[in-house]
Amino acid sequence: MIGSETYIPAKDYFTKPGIARNWQYAFERQWLFYKLWGRLLYNPKTPEAIFQAEFIKRYGKEGQNMLKAFSLAGKTPIRLGSLFDFTMDLTLYEEGFMALDDKVKRVEYISVDRLIHQPVTDPDYVSVADYVKATGEGKSFASNKITPPVIIDMLERDCNEALGLVKNINPSGNAALPFEVADVKTWANMGLHFAEKLKGAIALETYRTKGGEENKQNAIRHLENALKYWDEVISITTPIYNEMPLVHYSEQNGVRSEANKHLTFHWKKIRPDVAKDIDIAKNATMAGGNQ
Repeated sequence: MIGSETYIPAKDYFTKPGIARNWQYAFERQWLFYKLWGRLLYNPKTPEAIFQAEFIKRYGKEGQNMLKAFSLAGKTPIRLGSLFDFTMDLTLYEEGFMALDDKVKRVEYISVDRLIHQPVTDPDYVSVADYVKATGEGKSFASNKITPPVIIDMLERDCNEALGLVKNINPSGNAALPFEVADVKTWANMGLHFAEKLKGAIALETYRTKGGEENKQNAIRHLENALKYWDEVISITTPIYNEMPLVHYSEQNGVRSEANKHLTFHWKKIRPDVAKDIDIAKNATMAGGNQ
């Protein structure tokens, strides 16, 4: 049993039926998670060559780039968790870009407004609201501060490199390899979604505080781009992953209920919430009501 989700990695209930697979249990499909935790807890100095060798053992030359690709794309949830303040595990679900909204007691997609105003977890990070306020006042940040533009650069650099590393992999020779590649592509596109959303958030908050129709149009454009990356995530995951029960939904509206037990997650199910960001930007007004 793992984590506050009380996940039991036995029955694979997340893979769509009818797809060829060469594993029986969920822990076999998620082997890298267990190898990383097991090896590094035993010896934190375990060299990367150990994990690289396992990819080669499983997938031959097609696995040559997989460890680096996972490492790069896997930074996406860490950066979200560093920027977006949360408490216990169930208050943030990075896989779905979702977090608990204390106002309504629901775990929901992180809207552009929440992304702007949420305090940071890591004190070296700078929130969108604080960044726009400071730069609007002509202030600068210490070199150790990780501002939204820095996060954007890191996300785009790492996620595009991850996509490049798996672009030419031929996964047809092993039933598990297409899933490995799909997971890298999913996290990479989530990271690019995050980057575009941050760009939109900066432009939107700048428009609200300083005006400028160009800022508003930039916000709309970047949030439309963010939706395109979300649609890419949907296209990657829909053929291979079921809609999943999610323990984060267990106390929607602040209560445990029979209805909550039947709530399921998939990226396609929250697309309407992702699209709402565009409407938020289109309907935005400057502080004080001036345009």
